Amino acid sequence: MAALVALVAGLTALGPTPSVQAGQATSPRTQSAVAAAETTVMTWNIAGGAIDAGADRWAEHINMLLADVVGLQEVCKHQVYDIEMNLEEVTGVSWESRFGVAQNFAASCVGPYGQAFMIKSSAQPRNWLNHPYPHEEAGCGQDPEERAAQSVTVTLGGTDVRVFNTHMATEGRAWCQVPVLIQLASQWPNSIVVGDFNLRPTDTPMQQFTAAGFRDMHPNSYLTVSNDPENCNRKPTIKFDYIMVRGSVRKSFDLFPMCNDASDHRALIAGVLTP
Repeated sequence: MAALVALVAGLTALGPTPSVQAGQATSPRTQSAVAAAETTVMTWNIAGGAIDAGADRWAEHINMLLADVVGLQEVCKHQVYDIEMNLEEVTGVSWESRFGVAQNFAASCVGPYGQAFMIKSSAQPRNWLNHPYPHEEAGCGQDPEERAAQSVTVTLGGTDVRVFNTHMATEGRAWCQVPVLIQLASQWPNSIVVGDFNLRPTDTPMQQFTAAGFRDMHPNSYLTVSNDPENCNRKPTIKFDYIMVRGSVRKSFDLFPMCNDASDHRALIAGVLTP
């Protein structure tokens, strides 16, 4: 573990690392170096409806980053099982998945559309719930796309943690959904919130997370959105993706977002420790 900490510290000190194609680089975290209480959390908007790069390519990127608890956004329901099966094939361990519906039908999916969890079975995922956001709340306007969050309880290093995965609204409507998400996640002594917030770090609603005791696991310089499916050829210009923690959950490391050729977003990775 000391060697891992030193390597991650070195990467952090050096700042942003050069972009690499999926499969051409490895995470500094190795299975043998991971303490029982350390878990790698990942959030990734895979653009499943718009790009649909394929379950094998998404699973390859998740495996390369050695993630344990994964929240995916922009997922078609029919893709979830295929991603889980591909993950089990490439990792050699058991995974559990759950789809969280936001829209009952999306033309890009020809079916239900929303978020999905991919979680290693060793984390004992249980009590899965879906939380649709109010769609026409007074003063919020109507988002043309219905939105939701999903949640699950996992056991990390002997500690129960509630994890939330969300994709909030565009065009400023996320500010109506932030208080709903914070209220849900704040009910638990230890919680992790991941997802595509469609908010920049400097946007006013983000201050509500800090006020509620959440901590952002990544510097604001960790940009994730390039709006280009070939994001290795175009540097990201926006940070919309987040991993936030609350309670006794704390950061052990983060990785600068690596490019990939399977989405217009770059995945965020953070190692978290629990007591």
